[in-house]
Amino acid sequence: MERVHLYQLEPSVYEHPEDRKTLRMLKGMSCFEGIIKTFLDWNGVKADYVVRKASNYHVTHESCPELAKLIDDAISILNVDDVPRVYLEWGYNINGYTRGYKDTTMMVLNSGVIDLMSDMEQTFVIGHELGHIKSRHVIYHTLAALLTSTIGSIPILGSVPEVFVLALTRWSRMSEFTADRAGLLACQNVDAALRAIVKMSGVPYKYFDKINLDSFLKEAESLKNDLAFTDKAFERVINAMYNDHPWNVVRALELKKWVDSGEYEQILKEHKPLTCPICGHHCDKNATECIRCGHLF
Repeated sequence: MERVHLYQLEPSVYEHPEDRKTLRMLKGMSCFEGIIKTFLDWNGVKADYVVRKASNYHVTHESCPELAKLIDDAISILNVDDVPRVYLEWGYNINGYTRGYKDTTMMVLNSGVIDLMSDMEQTFVIGHELGHIKSRHVIYHTLAALLTSTIGSIPILGSVPEVFVLALTRWSRMSEFTADRAGLLACQNVDAALRAIVKMSGVPYKYFDKINLDSFLKEAESLKNDLAFTDKAFERVINAMYNDHPWNVVRALELKKWVDSGEYEQILKEHKPLTCPICGHHCDKNATECIRCGHLF
C-alpha cells in the first residue's frame, strides 16, 4: 500500500504528552539556560561530532543506494526540513541515534538495523530518529549522552547538578515515545513497527520468523498489572537509573495504545495531501492549483 506523504505535519500533532510535560519541567529548572549555553559553546561537543564523522561509514546514494532511498522517502513522508548526514556504525544490537552540534545534525545506524530488519522495519528506526530531529530533541539528546557517559571525568560536565542529569535522562526516555510515533508515521505499518521493537528486545535471528506480536503485546498488557501497585516506587527507581530509552515492552504498549486511540489514523487522514498528477508535487488537500507547475485540480 502506498504511504501517505504527510503534508505540513507539525510534531505537536503526534508528540507524547509525557514528552511535552517532562521537557517543560526540564526547561523550568533555574540552571537550564546556563547549562545549555555552556554546552553549546563547549568545543567537546564539536569534537564528539567530528570523531563520529571521521570514524563511521557515510550513507550516500553512491555508497548505499537502497538505504539512502529509504531515508529520503522517510524524510519526505514526515516533511523533515533539517536533513541529517547519515552514517553506519558496526554493531549488531539493533539501534540508532542522532547527535548534533549547533546547526549540524548526524544520524547513526548500527549495522544490525540494516542486516536484521526488513525495509519497513528499517524505516521505522529511521523515522524514529527523524522524529527526534523534527521535534528538535537532538541537542538535548547529545547533552544527555555525554553527561551519562562521561559525567565526572570532564570538569565542565562534572559541575552539572545531579538533579538536572536525572531530569534530563527522564525526559530523554519520554521523548522516545514521541519518536516511536514518528517512526510509525514514516513506515505506516503497525506490524512492522511493533516487530522492530520486538527485535530490539533481544529476539535471536533464529526466531525472527516465529515472532508472535499478539503474545508480545499480551506480555506488555500484563506488565501494567505488575506495575500498578507500586507506580510511585517504580517511578523513583526508573529516575535513579541512567537509561536513555524506556523498556521495549513499555514502548510497544505505548505505541499500540496510541494506534488503538484512533489518533494515528486521524493524522494520516488529516495530513494526506493532494498529489499533482502532472509533476507529483504534494499540495494542501483543499488546493485548487499546484504551486509547483500551476496545474488546476
